[in-house]
Amino acid sequence: MKTKVFHIVPTKKTGGVENAAESARQKLNESFKFSLIYLNHHHDNNFFGLGRGIVKAIKILKKEQNFFLISSLWKSVFIPLILKFIYGKSFKWIHIIHSAHFFSFIDSILNIVAIRLCDSVFADSHTSMKKRKNLTKKEIKCISFKLFPSTSYKKKNLTQELKIVFIGRLDKVKNLSFAIKIIEEIYLSGYSLIFDIYGPKENDYKNLSSIVKSKKLGHIIQFKKELKKEEIITTLDKYQFFIQTSHREGMAMTVVEAMMCGLVCLVTPVGEISNYSQDMLSAIHINPRDEIDEFINKFNKVVEDQCLYNQISLNAHKVFRDNLTYAESLNNNLLVLE
Repeated sequence: MKTKVFHIVPTKKTGGVENAAESARQKLNESFKFSLIYLNHHHDNNFFGLGRGIVKAIKILKKEQNFFLISSLWKSVFIPLILKFIYGKSFKWIHIIHSAHFFSFIDSILNIVAIRLCDSVFADSHTSMKKRKNLTKKEIKCISFKLFPSTSYKKKNLTQELKIVFIGRLDKVKNLSFAIKIIEEIYLSGYSLIFDIYGPKENDYKNLSSIVKSKKLGHIIQFKKELKKEEIITTLDKYQFFIQTSHREGMAMTVVEAMMCGLVCLVTPVGEISNYSQDMLSAIHINPRDEIDEFINKFNKVVEDQCLYNQISLNAHKVFRDNLTYAESLNNNLLVLE
């Protein structure tokens, strides 16, 4: 009989954690009986929605015995704590660390509690793993966060109009106002370009759209719809460059996906990005402490040399070519725990 595996994710919406969890369904169901439980939906993402979600999840799980329970992000930690200390349930608790940084006081408290009380700890990157090693004597397993299988390399040609893209949440931590500033500098350098931003129109959207309007860049910068996970790869294939200027990151999965597609990524080397990309070899690094002119000079070299662009693009594609997918890596690590 297959062991039941339940993965608790706080909110049903488009994002790295959510896309990863969804991508594992088919593979995990080959070895286990897998269920994904969302505590609330995007339109109900508030305190009351979370409370209703916790009650619903507890009703489902308190009937189960000897199962695996995976928690992702701080809101999901309430479930194993209630099951363990109120209902005295017997289960294996696996907590996944998704960032090298804590984003709030409650985020830090609940993640620390989870890391110390759970049975096994997984991390989305070596950076996240190293940051949390001092919190537990348990071995922290680093699992792959490559969501899609590798495909054959598709050579990209630089065109007169450069095509640059960002895909993700419009959170302040993504520092998209700085990305817009860089796009403006590239445009003022004399390049014809488009910059498309795909993501839900929330969080920092109003501020970002106001910046675009005030700078009169609406003809080159467009806010596009939020993408479903199955649309990401086909959308990335339409562009030559991916830009992400985050203050902080964990694995930065959209950067991984962009590199797999052979896009040259313009990135701040934060989180795991600094480990899996090399400046002017497999990406172009942006250091916010440097003058933008330094980045523009590197960008100019790549844009003016198709051979250099091709080499960086090919190197980027090769970085994750032989890695397991998230589903395969998670499945293998769970099998060891049985």
